[in-house]
Amino acid sequence: MLSTALSGNFELVLSTFGDQPDPQLRKDIWQPGGALHYWRRSLQPAQEGTAPNLAAMTASERRIYDIFAQAEALGNQAQRKTLYNEWQQLFAKNLPVILIVKPDSVAAFQARIGNYYVKDNAVISSNYTVFEK
Repeated sequence: MLSTALSGNFELVLSTFGDQPDPQLRKDIWQPGGALHYWRRSLQPAQEGTAPNLAAMTASERRIYDIFAQAEALGNQAQRKTLYNEWQQLFAKNLPVILIVKPDSVAAFQARIGNYYVKDNAVISSNYTVFEK
């Protein structure tokens, strides 16, 4: 799936972004031009190690780009929170992607699949899968 999302050849990508408490830890997703900013791949740098395509950014994308750059350099948590509050407002106003929130993992499986177990976090796991007729 990742190669399809990176190529831009998709109608829909359903992906998880993790649950890090600090947005800076997921900067590659949320900052326009980041390596995992799937919904506007055209903003990514032409070459690795160069700046993203700032000229192609909308005003709100450029502001979000600047917010992450500013917050990264700050040590004051209150100032960082103010910047990230602004980022969340801009993101919600422009809604470039639809986020689906899932508070709990849900496990489901077919009875004919053997050698599985459900972990404490409801993730189905197995060393191998046996299909019975």
